Amino acid sequence: MIAFGIVVYSWFHVAGKEIDGVLKISPECMVTIRVGLENRQEYTLDAEGIEMLQTLILTSSFTRTLSTVVTYPTGIEHYTILIDWIIRRIF
Repeated sequence: MIAFGIVVYSWFHVAGKEIDGVLKISPECMVTIRVGLENRQEYTLDAEGIEMLQTLILTSSFTRTLSTVVTYPTGIEHYTILIDWIIRRIF
């Protein structure tokens, strides 16, 4: 039973280094961050910002959801990170 709990926990909690493509993020990529859903603003990161984003993702952990639809509570900021790899690869 303990082993089952560990497997379930490991599946739902994903370390940033486990996300496909994170190690391929580099200053050669074009990274855009969109803030907000309705009145959204867009920011394009420079080389330093891209490296900081990669470090943030690699040192963070994320929670996987079972739903195909993700909802966000009202009053919470929504961020969308768009990464355009110059080397067109599918991860």
